Amino acid sequence: MHSLGISFVISQVSFLSGMSFNVLKFVGSKMLLGRTDVVSLR
Repeated sequence: MHSLGISFVISQVSFLSGMSFNVLKFVGSKMLLGRTDVVSLR
């Protein structure tokens, strides 16, 4: 029972870290696109 809880916590942590990584990647690409748009406008 204890090992089951540990594996559940590990899966939750890995899922959350993957989601936050995807969000960071998305925000980073948005920022890069916005920056290039500003540069191209000038």
